[in-house]
Parts: sequence; structure tokens; C-alpha cells
Amino acid sequence: MRRVARALRRLYVDSVRVRLATRAGVVSIVGVLLLTLGGRLVGFLREVIISSVYGTSVIADSFFTIQLVPTVVSSFLLGPLMIVYVPHYVALREAGMESATFERTLRSALRIGAFITAAMIVGGVSLTLLNVGPADDGRPLLGTFTVVLSMSIMPLIIGGLATVILHARGRHVGAMAIAALAPAGMLASLALLTNVAIIGRSEALPWSFVAGSLLSAIAGAIGLRSARRSSAMDVRQTSGSPRIRGFRRELLASVAENIGFTLNQAVTVLLAATLGAGAVATNAYTFRIAAFAFSAIVSPLNQVVQTWMTGHPSRRQGRKLFSVIAAVAVVVVAISTGLILIGRAIVEVVYLRGSFSIADAAGVTALLRPYAIYIGVTALNQLMARYFFVHAQGTRYATVMLAAYTGGNILKVLAVGPFALEGVIWASVFGEGVALLYFIVYAVRHSR
Repeated sequence: MRRVARALRRLYVDSVRVRLATRAGVVSIVGVLLLTLGGRLVGFLREVIISSVYGTSVIADSFFTIQLVPTVVSSFLLGPLMIVYVPHYVALREAGMESATFERTLRSALRIGAFITAAMIVGGVSLTLLNVGPADDGRPLLGTFTVVLSMSIMPLIIGGLATVILHARGRHVGAMAIAALAPAGMLASLALLTNVAIIGRSEALPWSFVAGSLLSAIAGAIGLRSARRSSAMDVRQTSGSPRIRGFRRELLASVAENIGFTLNQAVTVLLAATLGAGAVATNAYTFRIAAFAFSAIVSPLNQVVQTWMTGHPSRRQGRKLFSVIAAVAVVVVAISTGLILIGRAIVEVVYLRGSFSIADAAGVTALLRPYAIYIGVTALNQLMARYFFVHAQGTRYATVMLAAYTGGNILKVLAVGPFALEGVIWASVFGEGVALLYFIVYAVRHSR
């Protein structure tokens, strides 16, 4: 434990010292963790309200299904783009290419966002006209939710880009504040819409999501404007630069891995849907509990570790690096163990009220055991992703993960029949756990 404590203390001291040519510099890990924890707690309270008001109804099933689309958009920005952007940031800034990359990334993201928004509107209208899926008060839920949630895409992109760029500049508090505004806005608007008859009960879910996204986007737009003003205004053509080509190559690898991860999650949802009404919602509620502690503690730690590794080459290998990785692993194991040991109590305290029945709580508790292990494996793989991308080995990481997703999905299809949803999650644990072992062995061998 003393070694773990020394490693965490070293990470704290080094991270505070790291400067990425910004006015604010890097803030303390404690501040980042507190802000992140606050944002996640607010988001978790929103999930408690959803479970209490909607339970495992077709409304909850429909919302969680369509919510995958904006969730994918947000996860891309805070996953593939951030993982690649941070290690390349210093080199791009030193080469005078920061502004050109910033402008190009912003334009591309907004164009893609406009396309996704239009596609969701067309899809939602089509689902409504064809009367696809369950209905509430005569209105098809899938079509209605798709149209409403389409309005969250552009705000999510603006807020997400601001978060990525501020993280890359070492302004972690500002980045996490923007990210925390979204769940805060969603919680406040959901509480209002479910208690005041402004719109229909079912539509309160997607509209609250849009409201939170807009709040984050307003703060993000202010952050982007500030970042644009402070960028080095060298806008020369950089498309042929080796650094830009390397950035694009690593980004492509990260995007490919993220697509694989998204399809992997979609397969889980689709298989859950085959198990009957309420299974999709049960999966979503369980995932929220398992992911809460990891996203509130481990995810910001992973991001700070990546920024720390970019500070000096000596931090990217050897005993110093592995002591930090071991410290994060100890935190992950502690969280997973806690979820397994007191999972039932957590589920009952959080969800067992209102429309959420005892049978619903039992289903979530049973699924929480494999999910506690799965989210832990995912968190450590995300840490190793940052190691590989800092070393410009993103293609290797993506290739291994895509193979893991493929193997895991094959096992899911085989496991869903005899073992139901628990078997599906254990299949993911096995597939992605093998990938984690490979990453650890590779890192050890190449750090001698």
C-alpha cells in the first residue's frame, strides 16, 4: 500500500507541474476528481428519478434505445478524439499547426453533426409515419424520441469539443465543469417536466436530455471562443505535414476502435431486447451503477495520467510508469470488489422506489456482478489505450480491441440463450479481458 500511495502522490505532484503552454496550467487531481464526482452524482440522481417514475416500462426501454445515438456522438468526442488529440497537442502547437488543426476539426465535426441531426429527423418521422414500436397516448415512442433527441446532437458536439480542447491545454477544471453542466441541466429539467404538466409524461425524458445538452453547449461555445482567440494564428496549409498525417492515422485507429466498441454495446442492447420487455432498461440501470464510480474516479485519473505521460519521455516507460498503472489498477479492483460485495444494498437504496419493483431490483443486482468486472476491465483498457496512443501505437491497440469485440460478440450470441443477459456480459469480460492481458504483456516487454 505504501508503494501505491507513493505512486499516487508522484502522479499528483508531476501532474501539477506539467504545463501545456496554457495560462492556467494543470490543476490538482483532487479538484478534478471532486468536480467530476459532483457531475456524475448529479447524473446518477437523474437515473434515480427515471427509475422511480418510469421503472422498466416500454417508455424507459424506448428512451434508452434511442439515447444510444447521442451517447455515441458524445463518447466519440470524449474517447477517440481526446485520446489522440492530447498526445499530439504539444507537437502541433510547437509546429504552429494548432490553429489550423482546431479550425479543421471544428468544421468537420459540425458538418458531421448536421448530417446526423438530419438523418435522425428523417428516421424519426419515418418511424412515426410507419407506426413502428410501442406507443404512449397514441404517439409512437421510438419516432417521437428520435426527432426530439436529434436536437441534442449539435449541442453535444460543441460541448464535447470544448471539453477535449481544454483538456489538451491542461485546463482540466474548465473541461470538467463544461462536462458536469450537461447532467445538471438534465436533472433540473427532468425534475421540472415530471412535476409540471408542460408536456407529456413520456416526452419529459428526451426533452430533459436536450435541455442539459444545450446548457453544456453554451458553456462550451464560450470555451471554444476563448481557445480560438488564444491559438497561434498560423493557418497555413498543413494537410501534407507528417505530424498532421500522424494525427489523422492515430485518429482513424481510435475511431475504428470506438466504432467497434459502439457496435459491441449495440449487440448487447439488441440481445437484451430479445429477452422481453424491461430487459433493455434493466441493462441500462445496471450499467449506470457499475459505471458511476469508474467514470467519476478512474476516467479522470486516466486522463490525468495521459497528460502526465506527455510531459516527459521518462514517464512513458519503466518503473515510474508501471507504479502509476499499478496504482490505478488497485483503485479499479477496489471499486469492482465493493460493487460485488454491497451491490444489492446499493440497488435497493438507489432504485427501489416508485415504479421500480422488488423483481426489478433483483434483476439489476444479479446483473451487477458481471458488470462490476466488465467495467473494471474496460477502465483498465482505456488506461492502456492512452499508453499506446502516447507511444503512437494506436493502430496496434485498435486492432487488438476490434478482435476482442468480434470474439466477444460471437460468445454473446452463444451465451444469451442458456445464460440470458448475465452470460452476455460475461462473454464481454472474457473477450476484452484477453485483450487487457495482451496489452500488459506488451507494455512490460517493451519497457525493459
